[in-house]
Amino acid sequence: MTDHGQLKIHRVEGELQGTGPEHSPDVVVLGLDPGHETAQGKIVRAHQLWPEAAIILKGAPGDPHCLLTAVRHGVRGVILPESAPDEVDEAARKVHAGELWFSRSQLKAMLGIAMFEQHLWGLRDMAESSGLTERELEVSELVVRGFSNRQIAERLGIAESTAKVHLHHAFGKLHVASRAELLVKTTVAGPPDGPWC
Repeated sequence: MTDHGQLKIHRVEGELQGTGPEHSPDVVVLGLDPGHETAQGKIVRAHQLWPEAAIILKGAPGDPHCLLTAVRHGVRGVILPESAPDEVDEAARKVHAGELWFSRSQLKAMLGIAMFEQHLWGLRDMAESSGLTERELEVSELVVRGFSNRQIAERLGIAESTAKVHLHHAFGKLHVASRAELLVKTTVAGPPDGPWC
């Protein structure tokens, strides 16, 4: 562990080894090595060992769904594996100060997924109380995903007119008049934790 003035940074490459409570870091930089623990296991273990520490991944999971789940489990930034020591220190200072350290493309991808998950979660919650059939829910989920009526019909192997009928029934049961209203109405506080990849 390195001590940069007041900031204690613990760098972990390879297997995760815990330090005693007297060595609690402010920031943990986790190297993601394919030959060692999975990213999931490493993040969970680091969070258990140092629950107060901000976690930065050195290297990012390729799938933005996995990255979003990692954020939900304490990850506050990602740096490139080849980052220079001063870049690592800057990222550590920023996340310790409460900021996030992600690329714009990572943030955009995670935000898109989070918004989509939020709408699906809200739709499923509404479907339980509104009496949607399984097919009406399926059609509504495709609407939330941005599918047109023709795309819904192709995806489900039904006629476009049948897709429209299912959508009309779903809109009636959900008390919405349009796709836009469905998106607004399905916005909720947020989904539960996503699955690990």
